[in-house]
Amino acid sequence: METTTLIYILVSTVAVLAVVVALLVWRLFHKNDELKAKNEVIIRELRRNQTLIDRAVSLGIKRAALLTVLAAFCLVMVAAAA
Repeated sequence: METTTLIYILVSTVAVLAVVVALLVWRLFHKNDELKAKNEVIIRELRRNQTLIDRAVSLGIKRAALLTVLAAFCLVMVAAAA
């Protein structure tokens, strides 16, 4: 083979590799955007769930306090009646 033929083969190989690398980089950035979007959805869902848990705990504490007050009131009423 002549030197020019080898140079053409080498240049075409480098060009094909450059295209493959460019496609892989483009795909990597595309996947990165997809993963960021999925991550944002997961974070939103976690925050919503945490808000629901906080509300449930708050309501549970309020109900426990109310039941404690009612139980104490009932004990006072029973003690007063006796």
